[in-house]
Amino acid sequence: MTTYNVGAGVTSSSVTLSSGDIMNVSSGGTASSTVVSSGGYVYVSAGGVVDGTTVSSGTASAVGGLVDLVGGTATSTTVDDYSQQVISAGGEAYYTLLSGGVEVVSSGGTASNTTVFAGGNQTVAAGGVTSDTVVSSGGVEIAFSGGSAVSTTIDSDANLVVSGGTASGSVVNNGGMLCIFSGGTASATELNLGGTLHVGYLAYTSDASASLDEATDLLTVSAGGATYTQQLSGSYTGDSFVLTTDGVSGTDITLTTSQAPVIGGIVSGLTTTGTTPIGPFSGVSISDPNVNQTETVTVTLSAAANGSLSNLGDGHHRRLYRHRHCPGPHQCAGWAGVHASGGPDGDHDAHHQRH
Repeated sequence: MTTYNVGAGVTSSSVTLSSGDIMNVSSGGTASSTVVSSGGYVYVSAGGVVDGTTVSSGTASAVGGLVDLVGGTATSTTVDDYSQQVISAGGEAYYTLLSGGVEVVSSGGTASNTTVFAGGNQTVAAGGVTSDTVVSSGGVEIAFSGGSAVSTTIDSDANLVVSGGTASGSVVNNGGMLCIFSGGTASATELNLGGTLHVGYLAYTSDASASLDEATDLLTVSAGGATYTQQLSGSYTGDSFVLTTDGVSGTDITLTTSQAPVIGGIVSGLTTTGTTPIGPFSGVSISDPNVNQTETVTVTLSAAANGSLSNLGDGHHRRLYRHRHCPGPHQCAGWAGVHASGGPDGDHDAHHQRH
């Protein structure tokens, strides 16, 4: 067990702390590129600075390293699984990477530009403030009562949970979710297509509805006689809100668009004789601003008496169509397609394409 004291005018570099080792960084001291192994501890008091610290992984039964900011400053810390960075009164953390680890921002502490990766958790306790956090897939930020999350970006399969705290200026991207529970508030939210607001205390009913005041961007959701409002930010012209149950007791509100798909390169009136192949999907493309939609391709003959199309089994069409038992020339008409991207033999699944 070793104790390292980094005081005024002292600079520490590339020290590795083993289990039981302690580093005290006080006013005027700087520690860079420190590796905090499982069971190691870094204490940073007012005026102390740590930079480029790596807090190594622990296990479920053996807690990893710990960086404790009590008035000190940390930049570019990486916090791995089962490890922590705790930011107390006067402490400041910048550009932290939570790679499965935890960052706790308590009263008087601030954290800016944190990135929360899969398995990571940023917890904002009463009096703590975070700003410009990015929550990536599999990550979560939680703002408890009295905690404040400002300008958080929520990516796909990520969550910002507001449980008694506040969230302002959040950006909810496609597949991301902003969860508001009892006592929590959210404002100035920018909801992008495919982003979801989850209101845990608004019981979903089949007659639930949502409306947006386009002049003020105030969203009002009504369900079973109860009403929830949230101030949004941004432009929602042509968009709509789909309400669904969360499967438990709350309501999910997902932004979609009422804009129609745009289909280009449609070809009709193609003719062939006998078994000569044709490629009706050549040059056709489809663009749909709605997420998770299905476009169906339909190919028909100009007349049923002209024969039939082959290679249509198992719900799949093929890029090249051949006709059987055809008495004469005939046409494929009245269809809408998707861009063909088949293999060497021209095969591809053209039954549907998701955006």
